[in-house]
Amino acid sequence: MIVNVTDADYGRQAQGVTGPLVVVFGTFDDLGSMVLDPVLARVDQKLNGRIPIVVADVAACPKAAAAWGVGENLPVILILRSGVLERVLHGVRSERRLLADIDEVLREQ
Repeated sequence: MIVNVTDADYGRQAQGVTGPLVVVFGTFDDLGSMVLDPVLARVDQKLNGRIPIVVADVAACPKAAAAWGVGENLPVILILRSGVLERVLHGVRSERRLLADIDEVLREQ
């Protein structure tokens, strides 16, 4: 399940998740973020919605972005498990690479 969030609903969608969670920070006008959008859709489809994917535009989510130390180099992908940061990925990833990164974090349980 992919959910777009703002600071107003970031906490409700991303905090308190028990289990894996993918948080993607980007902007709607950043080329890398635009390229990543269809990749996220395919990853979500492959995962059958089992792992929530939260997409946060840094302009709409400045507090959450600052809390995670997200700067200007976008997109930034955070892979969390029960609220604990497990992996930080910078830049665009292919579907295969992103699925491998997520799988690697899940196997480390």
